[in-house]
Amino acid sequence: MKRILNRIRKSYRNLLLRQKITLIFSLMAIALLIVQGTVIYRISVGVIRNEMESGAKQAIEQTSLNIDSYFEEIKTIIQLTANNRTLIDSVENYFSGFVDQLEYNQNLQNILVQYTYMIPYVDNILVIKDGRAIYDKNSSTRKDYDFNKQTWFTNNISRLIKASFVGPHHNDYYYDPSNTRVISVIIPVRDSLKTNSRNAGEIMIDIDIKKITSIFGKIGLDSSQDISIIDRAGTIIANRDNQLIGTSYNQDDLAEMKANDKGTFTISEGNTPSLVVYSTSPVTGWKTVITTKMTKIGQVAGSVRFTTVLIIFTAVLLAMATSLFISSKITRGIIKLKEKMDLVGRGNDLVIVEVENNDEVGMLSRHFNRMVVELKQLINENYLVKIKQKEAELSALQAKINPHFLNNTLQSLHAMAVLNKTKDIETTIESLGKLFDYVLYESGDIVRVEDEMNYLESFLQIQQSRNTKRFEYSIDADPQARNIQLPKLLIQPLVENALIHGLKSKFAGGFVSVSVCLEEGNVVIRVSDNGEGMSSEQLERVHRLLNDEDLHAKSIGLKNVKDRLKLTYGEDTSFLIETKLSEGTSVWVKLPITAEY
Repeated sequence: MKRILNRIRKSYRNLLLRQKITLIFSLMAIALLIVQGTVIYRISVGVIRNEMESGAKQAIEQTSLNIDSYFEEIKTIIQLTANNRTLIDSVENYFSGFVDQLEYNQNLQNILVQYTYMIPYVDNILVIKDGRAIYDKNSSTRKDYDFNKQTWFTNNISRLIKASFVGPHHNDYYYDPSNTRVISVIIPVRDSLKTNSRNAGEIMIDIDIKKITSIFGKIGLDSSQDISIIDRAGTIIANRDNQLIGTSYNQDDLAEMKANDKGTFTISEGNTPSLVVYSTSPVTGWKTVITTKMTKIGQVAGSVRFTTVLIIFTAVLLAMATSLFISSKITRGIIKLKEKMDLVGRGNDLVIVEVENNDEVGMLSRHFNRMVVELKQLINENYLVKIKQKEAELSALQAKINPHFLNNTLQSLHAMAVLNKTKDIETTIESLGKLFDYVLYESGDIVRVEDEMNYLESFLQIQQSRNTKRFEYSIDADPQARNIQLPKLLIQPLVENALIHGLKSKFAGGFVSVSVCLEEGNVVIRVSDNGEGMSSEQLERVHRLLNDEDLHAKSIGLKNVKDRLKLTYGEDTSFLIETKLSEGTSVWVKLPITAEY
């Protein structure tokens, strides 16, 4: 982690100021928009959830109101019926005689039929005495059926003259073999004027469950919502899916709903969470439950994410454009100042930066102008002195070269005179005259490559005149390189070094090659010989000489050439020696192209 942070810091330090400003602006915009997008997402999800919860609560309230109104109406009517004096007398005295039963049946018929048309969804109305149905509106009840043996019946008979609501149960007391499920309302029939009187019987109304579900169609639920009515035992009384009626509701959800009469909670069904809103009816004690799949929240979340990403992308572009504009305003003065510095670096001491503002860049510009003035004064004071010092060093180096060459040449003439080679003496003296003309009277220390090649031709003729069999030579220069400038007498010490040191053990068959070519915008000079070469120790000693590490070395040829290169070109040159023992040595010099004649 620390290594990664260090790399980030290093990369940040290498950025330009404009890039840093753009990066900071962009990161700030991204951070702010991510925070904003997160807040918007949470608010949107919260709003949608609240809307879904509010809609479900309204649907439950509407459903509960419809169902409670319906059962309240049944409750009121059945209680009025149970308190009807004629009905009470008819039930109490029903088994007093056969003739009286006919009258009592007629009384029950007259009283109960009218309520059948007042209450919708009623399948049947029964009057039960001693566990047997004594009246049946539809005349479809089995005579042998004992209601007192059914727990769903006996457990829901109130001790008071009060209606009880019974959840789904099989109507197997009918002759109809369909054995469907119904909801029943049971109320005892008893004379309230008699103290400690027992129930004379019960009135039971059967209601078709499937018809109750038609109430759901009035509340406008969509396909992502499900509604159920659950009795106290957790059995589904009503649902739009008829196959679920009579089954048990999820026990975990029931445990959640038992704590309160109404509320909301979230459940997970697969990968999609659902919002559960429930309410308990004060009339029946049953719960109405609406389950809403929160797919809409996912859709809204996806839309919010897409919008947020789009906003972030657009804002980053705007931030980058703004930061580039601002950074260009900030760095424009710095860039101008840098350009002026580059001009000063190239030797232009007449540069003045126009100060436009009083900010930090303006302060830098004023300091730069003062620096240029002071620099110009220093140049005027020291530049000429340094130039004269450099010229003196060049003259001293050339002075070292010329006596060294002249001494070798005089030795050659002496040898030829001893051998009475007058023709060779004449040729050598003529060549020597050309050499001195070139060295002493050729104006300037910078010459063309072609002039240097002509000088080397005369120099090698003089050297070869001492022993024509000792070595051969070749001089070659690219036509494009012949007019390139270079320091006078730069190559001659390299050639002389090849003759004296490279071919010192060769008395015949030696070869010296001089070539000049252009390569990648530079002048490349190569001087090679096929002499004895050098060992690694000898080459190391030569490198120490060139690097001023061997203070006792007597050879000055290669050292003088390298010093002249450094004084003339600075660090824009290279000096390379390649050698192999018993095979020869090559010296490579690479110079920058300065000018052409």
